[in-house]
Amino acid sequence: MANDVQAPQRPARRAGKPQAAAVTKLARIVDALVRQITSGQFSEGERLPSEERLAANFSVSVGTLQKALAKLAHQGLIIREHGRGTFAARTRRAPAELRYLTFRDRQGRDLPLFVHVVSVKTVRQAGPWSEFLKADAFIRIERMINVGGEFELFSEFFVPEDEFLALHNLKPQALERTSLREILREQFSLPTLRVDRRIQRDVFPAKVTSQLRLPSDTTGLVMELLGYTTNDKPLSYQRLFIGELKAVLVVSQ
Repeated sequence: MANDVQAPQRPARRAGKPQAAAVTKLARIVDALVRQITSGQFSEGERLPSEERLAANFSVSVGTLQKALAKLAHQGLIIREHGRGTFAARTRRAPAELRYLTFRDRQGRDLPLFVHVVSVKTVRQAGPWSEFLKADAFIRIERMINVGGEFELFSEFFVPEDEFLALHNLKPQALERTSLREILREQFSLPTLRVDRRIQRDVFPAKVTSQLRLPSDTTGLVMELLGYTTNDKPLSYQRLFIGELKAVLVVSQ
């Protein structure tokens, strides 16, 4: 696997718009790296060239290159490890969570999914999750899901804290490499036997628009996923926020 990254063609400079030019330069770097990661030019877990080498390839400063890498890390397409370097993330399809959702490009090809954990916290506020799960405290796992480098989803996953305290001990990588429902089945012997789905359009909370970098008044698709285990007992509550849908969405039973 070649490690050289080809810089995109630079458009002619326009005088009087240095800020716009800087934004365009950053966007071109991000787009070029996204294409190469999602197309498989960098294999899963492969180390990318050094920041200095990438900056030289793109004819930009190391500072500009670092801003591009920070954005890709936020999207979950790369992993930056201090002292080791930058690596292409592994494609994670989270089969039990998104098996009913397939995102395809206009040519009908399935787009890969990249999962990145944002936070794992105990929360006590009430919401649709508390109404469904009938508990007072919850473990909330927030994750970003990048769809083929085209757009992102934001996921909130809730389970009752008193039953799943051990989730706090799991490293983020463990919550990215497999689906959360598989973890509940394997580590807690609680399989998800049924998932009820609700899809509607709604205004996104400020936290979601901030993570997805969308305007504060964004309205988009919100999917609620209500998971049940044995004896039809409520097990998990999940919300998926889908902002800019830049692919064909296939919802299966």
